[in-house]
Amino acid sequence: MPLPLWKAAPRAFLHFNILKSFPKTVVQSLGLYLRQSLEKFSSKPLLLVFSISPDHLRLWYFLAKKRIRMEDWRLVIVDSAGTFDPKLFPDAEVYRFLNIYHGRKIDFFLRHLSSEEIFICDDDKYLERAIDSELRLLKNLDVAAVSLCSRNSFSFVIGGVHHKPMGSYALLFKKSAIIENNLFFQSPRYAVSTYKEFPVGVKHQFGYDTADYANEKLLLTGFEIPCADGAVTGFDGLSTSFVFLSSYSKRDVTEMLLGARHYSGGSVNGAVMRSIYCRTQFEEVFKAVFNENPIFMSGYSGTEVRAIIQANLFLDPLQKKDILGYCDAMDNVREKLIRQAI
Repeated sequence: MPLPLWKAAPRAFLHFNILKSFPKTVVQSLGLYLRQSLEKFSSKPLLLVFSISPDHLRLWYFLAKKRIRMEDWRLVIVDSAGTFDPKLFPDAEVYRFLNIYHGRKIDFFLRHLSSEEIFICDDDKYLERAIDSELRLLKNLDVAAVSLCSRNSFSFVIGGVHHKPMGSYALLFKKSAIIENNLFFQSPRYAVSTYKEFPVGVKHQFGYDTADYANEKLLLTGFEIPCADGAVTGFDGLSTSFVFLSSYSKRDVTEMLLGARHYSGGSVNGAVMRSIYCRTQFEEVFKAVFNENPIFMSGYSGTEVRAIIQANLFLDPLQKKDILGYCDAMDNVREKLIRQAI
């Protein structure tokens, strides 16, 4: 019998990191660790993207070039699969690096690159417009960062004021605000927050995810972190579905989905279910843009995933309504991206 989703997903990442990423990235990673910096000094703002899939990066790069002038940025791509062809990304510096915890990767490159203004963007978040206004907002001395895609699973409540978590999905920030306050994107492993408030139906996770601890400390220090939600669109967890679906057979994945005993925002079950549906929609966009299949295909259609969710005997009607509503929203993202790309 297959493992439950909440156990199978971490195991898939462990397998990927050790057997796939490590052999192809360890040599250059060691070389980077031994260097003081990755300079070439640049006064340009830094655009930093981490990815484990050339398919994801290819679509991200195609859409990004429609929104921003690459010559105005120093674009650094971190390839944690060790399989990217740099010729596909002629405006970028491409570095192979171990697929360690995301916050640790950000911290490493943050401290090895010189730019003061840094924009980190996930490879499944796509700019819908230029971000010149956000760059100007960052000039404000009281502003430490501008979130272009904040978290929605909780809020920080400080002094009676609710703050959206900035996340690290699409974040523009000042390097000095992080370094001078001795902060890190890797959050303390066992620390818990006393400032989190959760909406109804979301699993309560009082620990810190990537960037959450730095976010909280910056707010407590008095910095402002405005949110510019609407500047990006995209999918959720494409890396999760890529690793998960490439680690297990379609039969096993289907049994895991049918056997999932709960669905809620903020849970591993919820994240995996959402990411698998997102993968099907990403593949539709990729095919429409490039007129070819991605290198890796999930083997599912969106219709199949919806049918599996409906057939699950453990999810109650409200849970099914919730996830199917999410699927509807991702259908809209798919259509929007196809319109913008073609």
